[in-house]
Amino acid sequence: MRQYELVERVRKYNPNADEDLLNRAYVYAMKAHGAQTRASGDPYFSHPLEVLSLIHISEPTRRS
Repeated sequence: MRQYELVERVRKYNPNADEDLLNRAYVYAMKAHGAQTRASGDPYFSHPLEVLSLIHISEPTRRS
């Protein structure tokens, strides 16, 4: 998932999402994990990215 796709995905569920925060989190995770791979050869970065999108998507539900 690319950076803009993450923002679009989160905005569908939370139109008030902080786009700057999402962008900074994406860049931070990419710097920390961008070159790492799993034993399978898949990029490690995909996991923190998916977790980030799940946290933001579920956040409005948790507040209800």
